[in-house]
Amino acid sequence: MGISGAATQALTTQLVAADQQGQLQGATSSVQSMSELIGPFLFTLTFAYFIGGNAPLEMPGAPFYLAGALLLLALAIAWRATAAKTTAS
Repeated sequence: MGISGAATQALTTQLVAADQQGQLQGATSSVQSMSELIGPFLFTLTFAYFIGGNAPLEMPGAPFYLAGALLLLALAIAWRATAAKTTAS
């Protein structure tokens, strides 16, 4: 996911006006910083739960499934946001 930053930035900057570029970059940086704080904690807990003795099933790959589900959710949100922007134009 580290290599997608430049492409994502290029796509999102086309969706806002020139005077809103700073706000967009600030919001993007804020969301990235929050995910860097929450992500390791969330995925470590998910891994620990699914390899523990009380797990409903032993699944060490659970964090990868969670990451995939979150990516699908992000895709749905992005799809809806860009579709709304396209129909408003």
